[in-house]
Amino acid sequence: MTSKVYGGFRFDPGHSVAQRTERFEEVEGSPLTEVIRWLMPLNERVILNKDGSLMACFDFIGKDVDSSDPEDVNQVRAQLVYVMEQLQDLGPTITWQVRRRITKKYPEGIYPDLITSRMNDLQAEKFISDVHYVNRHTLILSLPPVGGSTRLLGAIARAQGGGLFQIGRILLAGLYKSIKGDDDFPYSNMEEVEQALVSFDKVVDTFLASTAGLKTKVMTGAVLGGFLQLASTPTSDLDCQAELSIHGASMLDEVLPQGAINNEYADVLEFQHNTKKSWACCYTLDLRRREKIGMDLLDQLMSAPCEFTLSQVYKALPRSKGAKAVAEAEVYHANRKYSLKSFVAAAVSHGDVSRLQTNEARESDANEARALKENIEAGKEGAGYYYGVVMIQAATTAGLETAQKKVEEILQAARLSPRLEGLHKFSSFCATIPGSQEEVARWVKITSENFVDLCPSRTVSDGAYVNEYLSDSMGAPCHALVAFPTKSKTPFYYTGYVGQVGHELVIGGTGTGKTAISTILWSQFRKYPGARVLVFDKNYSCRPAIYLQGGNYIDLNPEKQEGANRKRMSPIAALMKGGSQRHLPFITRWLELLASMRGYTVTSVDRKDLEVALRATAELGQVEPSALRLGTVVVRLDATTELAQQLALWVGDSVYAGYYDNASDDFNIDQLTGIEMGSVLSNEELAAPFMMYAFYRIEVRLRDMGAREDAPIPTQIYIPEAWYFVRQPTFANELDEWLVTLRKLGARITLDTQNPDKLIQSPVFAAIRDNIPSLILTPNPRANTASLTRMYIDELGFSEHELNYIARGTPGQDYYIKQGEISRRISMRLSPELVAMVRSDPKAQKALDHYIQMGLPDGWQQKYIQELCHE
Repeated sequence: MTSKVYGGFRFDPGHSVAQRTERFEEVEGSPLTEVIRWLMPLNERVILNKDGSLMACFDFIGKDVDSSDPEDVNQVRAQLVYVMEQLQDLGPTITWQVRRRITKKYPEGIYPDLITSRMNDLQAEKFISDVHYVNRHTLILSLPPVGGSTRLLGAIARAQGGGLFQIGRILLAGLYKSIKGDDDFPYSNMEEVEQALVSFDKVVDTFLASTAGLKTKVMTGAVLGGFLQLASTPTSDLDCQAELSIHGASMLDEVLPQGAINNEYADVLEFQHNTKKSWACCYTLDLRRREKIGMDLLDQLMSAPCEFTLSQVYKALPRSKGAKAVAEAEVYHANRKYSLKSFVAAAVSHGDVSRLQTNEARESDANEARALKENIEAGKEGAGYYYGVVMIQAATTAGLETAQKKVEEILQAARLSPRLEGLHKFSSFCATIPGSQEEVARWVKITSENFVDLCPSRTVSDGAYVNEYLSDSMGAPCHALVAFPTKSKTPFYYTGYVGQVGHELVIGGTGTGKTAISTILWSQFRKYPGARVLVFDKNYSCRPAIYLQGGNYIDLNPEKQEGANRKRMSPIAALMKGGSQRHLPFITRWLELLASMRGYTVTSVDRKDLEVALRATAELGQVEPSALRLGTVVVRLDATTELAQQLALWVGDSVYAGYYDNASDDFNIDQLTGIEMGSVLSNEELAAPFMMYAFYRIEVRLRDMGAREDAPIPTQIYIPEAWYFVRQPTFANELDEWLVTLRKLGARITLDTQNPDKLIQSPVFAAIRDNIPSLILTPNPRANTASLTRMYIDELGFSEHELNYIARGTPGQDYYIKQGEISRRISMRLSPELVAMVRSDPKAQKALDHYIQMGLPDGWQQKYIQELCHE
């Protein structure tokens, strides 16, 4: 090309693609149309290119660099090798691409109080003030037309006075050229296009099925349109995941690219879009210094602190052409295994070469080429032409220079000999545009397996920005709980869910940040519409945060309940309100448990007596609500029976009466409730009845709310120091069922513990392992000791290199998250204000007590936070 400025035609960014198409009839096209091959969509997922080739684009996730092991990578490699074998004779062009772009996206939500809103603002402000990148891994597959030529370029032109050709006119133009003998366009009628499309769709389906290990997903509709615009408008202001409808559009090469490209500099491209500029340079990847290629070759590049586009194009040769190309290489090396001097000596000795010194490297290359040719002819391998480029982008030339140094270091460490392009920088840029590989100036021959090994199949996962399960359940977009920063500068959008399961286990020692991260997560959960949070607290670890957020906090220890601050529990009052007998079967079972806590065995006669007493209490409660209490039930039993004597220990003036013999019940899961469980969990006689009652109330409440709303109500249940719960037989026996049942009702359960060994040795561990897919670990310097290593690997599924991360982390800042196949190291730096919002140390408790004694006056939360920030 002679022009140094490409593009420059402007469309109103508010226009749809169809509107841009109409607008294009009135103006002259831009030169970028000469290098962009897209013509029009044939269906939701297939693009017809100007040369008649068909193209589909795919997103793929790949394997996470922090968690994938060699076996996972080898499985993906085997799938890709198989796919290449199946496609080789079709002569496809396949392109691996990775776009690393700056992101400022932080999960949004509407919070129910000022404190949770402020907590989110602090995290969002910190996130946005830092630089974060996301990687988008894509694959482009195109097939040439059967029997067609390879270029169309100017064949699709405008009519004499302007006007847009539709597909019928395009086909007519193709037929006219065929008659003339200028066979640029391979289709002469609609039936041929449809036949090609049917065949290509089958290839796409096969490709999807064969690349399941990469979680490949074909782009369709607006996703495809957004990607093509992103690829043809390489400025940083476009969202890496932006969508753009291309329904009903034609001339995609004209209406999708935005802005202009200035090619006048020696080794830099200048991109312009509206008032924004960015700068880029291109590095060609040279494979010649690499003796071997592995699928981890580009791992470090995936975490580079800059924006770039990695594009690797492979034009597969049909076997006959591939064998011929390799044969040429064999002849080339064979002819050079002797020096010119050796050839002269051979001529003097009448052609005798037996005594001539050979170049062993050339001879080895010739033998290798011969073996490869034989494998290609036998269908065991394939060959083709390859080009790889890393295009680095920055908003300023100074930023570009800094990024260049970083990327050069990474590529040189990988022995990829990066070549900074000057003359061919524009053709290198074209390699980043899907379908425009014909403009590339440099190609090298490689095998199909070489190309498979160059696949950027390992990535730094950014999690999920949208919680698909909650969004589907609630009929509205629900963003991730939080965006965690990471050392790789790629944020991890944490939803807390794997599929439909939101249960999680947090493991960490005292003072390592276990409570802080758990509190942040349940606080963020409150942004979901109608969300409920219930905390079974221990040692008051969440008490300050619950008070700050305006929640209801119940301390079951009668010694801590005074005057108006006293919080009561009364299963009879709650479940028999208004004289209701709906819950009579459960209340009967609960009273049987209460009576049996000291070894008594309830009889069938006892059950009948309980039922009679409960019905009488219900009838009395209809006219006298204050009579709905445990003491009323006991009074209606025969006082001489063992049953009555056992239950009498829970009423009146007895030691445990304050727990359940009350006229009102403050237990609820509306909005935010915390229950201090320390005094209960320390006494098995108290713990078992409470857990049975509490989880029944939760289940009933969720069922009732779900029935009213016709959808599950998002509910978070947090159980700190879970070991104290699981050692209770009642809790342990029911945990498996609760995890399954409550999940179906929209609840997620978070357990935390500082003693994973006790948890693993408990009888409930199988239920935890099978039903809790999300693990969060705080740093533990002993993680790679022999005893803990075996436990983490054998029981929790960690690998040795994951344990190294856990052992080296900084307590209170670093965490390790494992969700299914994804693992991520995150690194949080909390501001003093945010720390004050999640603290529960003695100073925080003392400050809270002070404001409680004052009656929690207006504005006390701000004064409390300021006090802790400036202590």
